Amino acid sequence: SYTKNCYVLTPINFQLSFKTFEITAAVVKSEAVKIILVVLYRTGPLSSLFIQELDLLLADLVGRCDYLLLSGDLNIHFNRSHSNNLVNQSLETFLSYGLKKLVNSPHTSVGVN
Repeated sequence: SYTKNCYVLTPINFQLSFKTFEITAAVVKSEAVKIILVVLYRTGPLSSLFIQELDLLLADLVGRCDYLLLSGDLNIHFNRSHSNNLVNQSLETFLSYGLKKLVNSPHTSVGVN
């Protein structure tokens, strides 16, 4: 654990093993709030296994904090969701846990999905 004034940062060690993405996460805790910060990297083709693993991850994390911040490189073009069922399912998975998409434009014109 790391401490800065009133905040304590503790890395999260996952019991689950993920095949479709790499992940690092930590809990930031104060007397008033508990936040989980997640950085996720996904590469390769988008698959239903990714959606299953994402669902397992989010189910594990949302009940352990007041706020969940997920960031990283998912390599999914959410702005093209109307044409890809797996993209739609990924977005629905995030939404089903109360997460909101804050990035509204791609950072690159190339990518996996």
